Amino acid sequence: MDRFATQQSWQVLRERSPAGAYARRRAAALAALALFLVGLLDVVGLGRVVLVAVVAVLAVGTVAGAVRLLQPWKHLPGLRGRVVTQLRRSRATAGAGAKSARSYAAGAREAVRRSARAARPLLARALAQARPPRRLAPEPDLADRRRAAVEANARGAQLRRQGSHEEAVRQHRLALAIFREVGDRHGEALTLNNLALAEGRAGEEETAVADLEQALAILRQLSSPQHEAQVAANLGIALRRQGHDDRGKELLETALTQLDPQSAAARQVEGQLRQAS
Repeated sequence: MDRFATQQSWQVLRERSPAGAYARRRAAALAALALFLVGLLDVVGLGRVVLVAVVAVLAVGTVAGAVRLLQPWKHLPGLRGRVVTQLRRSRATAGAGAKSARSYAAGAREAVRRSARAARPLLARALAQARPPRRLAPEPDLADRRRAAVEANARGAQLRRQGSHEEAVRQHRLALAIFREVGDRHGEALTLNNLALAEGRAGEEETAVADLEQALAILRQLSSPQHEAQVAANLGIALRRQGHDDRGKELLETALTQLDPQSAAARQVEGQLRQAS
């Protein structure tokens, strides 16, 4: 808009007439609308959109207001044509600005979507860590389990002395399973020895020999010479009952060197060796 049209617009705004009052109300309404839009866009943080909107609203509002204000002066030569030309240019500028704003908004929405996709795994991980851990079933008391195994062994020994060999075998096998469950290798070896004694009385000679050999191997790993000597003596006796005199005698002689000479086990081994001579 040229300088003449601007001067005419300001004159109308200053006039103390119904036309001037109407023009001033229109200008105030346009200014309020522009300030509202600027404030709204600034709150959401779209700085570039705010700038483009300000330019577009001011350009369109100013031109539109000028046209309405200058309608009573249609007789002025060439003024209306110049205003219309300027209005078209302003509309073109506003359209380009609106297109740029839409493009910027679309880019902002895409950036928000990408950020949300990237944040999902982190949010899921944070929620998983925030959940209270699942309660695990309480572990059985190892002391109670060992006590149960010792009691089963004692019952097996009592049953063996009473002649209930098969029931004794069942009790010793129960104790053996518990010792293996809790990882007590020493208790496992001694239980294998007791089990073999009950199996031998029940007529399971081959199984008894296999259990004694397994018990002897465990005790050698644990470096328990006294218990190792007792198991070796029992194995020597079991082998001699099966007719393996040479190996049985060898084990008995080895056991005798490790046993207490005054013990009942040592006297039993001596008796077995006298029979083998």
